[in-house]
Amino acid sequence: MDYSKYEAEDFVMDEKFRQWVLEYQHDSFWHTFLLDYPLQGENIQQARQLLVSLTLEQESLPATEVEALRMNIHQAINEKSFTNPYKPFYQRQWLKIAAGISGLVLLSAFLWLYFQDTQSETYKTSYGEIKQIELPDGSLVILNANSTLAWHSGKTFHENREVSLYGEAFFDVQHTADDKKFIVHTGHVQVEVLGTTFNVKRRREQTQVVLNTGKVALQNTDTGEKTLMQAGDLVSLAHEEASFTFKKVNPDLYISWKARKLLINNTTLKEIASIIEDTYGYLVIIKGESLEQRPFSVTTTVPLRDLDNLLQLIEMTFKIDITKTKQQIIMEEK
Repeated sequence: MDYSKYEAEDFVMDEKFRQWVLEYQHDSFWHTFLLDYPLQGENIQQARQLLVSLTLEQESLPATEVEALRMNIHQAINEKSFTNPYKPFYQRQWLKIAAGISGLVLLSAFLWLYFQDTQSETYKTSYGEIKQIELPDGSLVILNANSTLAWHSGKTFHENREVSLYGEAFFDVQHTADDKKFIVHTGHVQVEVLGTTFNVKRRREQTQVVLNTGKVALQNTDTGEKTLMQAGDLVSLAHEEASFTFKKVNPDLYISWKARKLLINNTTLKEIASIIEDTYGYLVIIKGESLEQRPFSVTTTVPLRDLDNLLQLIEMTFKIDITKTKQQIIMEEK
């Protein structure tokens, strides 16, 4: 496979590339490829952003709508409606990409973009952006960068206070007189509360919930396992794991992003690289596994808006060289 000649569309339709972007497989292969072919950085970044965008849309849909979309796409393909020459060029390009992508996730995601559901509300944030959202019941949500929040509007929401999240958000849930539950669907986890404050993070095939106040009930939607959180608990569930993992934390460490700050505390360089990718949209390449696992031993707070200052701090602390281009950041030993 000669990836050096690929365009962005070719990367999107390549299974190995999709596994890297969506499941973080073949990580070393793609990092090495980018080092060998730096001119492909822009095509790869465009393809990554498109795949993430498609996945965000699919994650916001209930299972019943995903199934309906799957039926729609089969019907549309059979009727060859995707070949209408009078559609705008950009639509035909998206259709071409979607038609070549195997798997229900991306196909249903594409259809969600194409047949917008007017009965739902969807909020998105771009890289580096934070939004505060007031839900119809008075609950407040602060949506972190590169995230999507969706819910059914009108009467449906008041009857069933349920939202879907991809990315990260802080919830301040309004308690109702009739004790109506508030449910967050994210990945393989369902978060259920009455009225409380908590942070939910769904990134890189892992869901993490940090509880600030009150109580939260969690359910693994794959296994049915349920658990109850207390204030100060951090509970996580990775895609390949069957059970929740618990630990006690200082919640302030995990919600500093609300104030547009990044609080770093004994964090490895690989973890910091993941935060940079999720927050700023750069592709971060670390040369050397030992460097990836090196901990950032200094406890400090960095403004989220100031990536250059963060990179300078990393350079001084780890005594490494960092090169930033338009699409990627490379970290290596001096």
